[in-house]
Amino acid sequence: MNTNAKKVSIFDLKKQTAKSKVVSKEITFTSVDGEECIATVFVKKLSYSSLMDINKAYQFDVVNGEAKYKGVDIALLQAGQILHTICADKTGKRLFTDVSEIYDLIPEMGFALHAAADEVNNFSGKSQT
Repeated sequence: MNTNAKKVSIFDLKKQTAKSKVVSKEITFTSVDGEECIATVFVKKLSYSSLMDINKAYQFDVVNGEAKYKGVDIALLQAGQILHTICADKTGKRLFTDVSEIYDLIPEMGFALHAAADEVNNFSGKSQT
């Protein structure tokens, strides 16, 4: 246990929501015309509800009443991460309404959006320091 961790009351826990955590990030990517582009995007912290939706990318088979891990649909996982975290503005309104919109992006833009979302949400689990 981290002895330097801030102590909070049970009532403080309810304040720990992802709703107000929207930050701006600059992304760069190469357009379909070959031009280097820079854009500012808004990224929000992932909510528990969104995480549960994204987890649908993990696939299981039921064998003799037991769930057996089958694999993960990486495209669906990363598209879901982008869908639930990239915002149209500072209010946190989603930029995309469906993963099919993300599948239609050029790869360079998809990678840049996912990298920005990962910086805020640490999907990769790597240390941020």
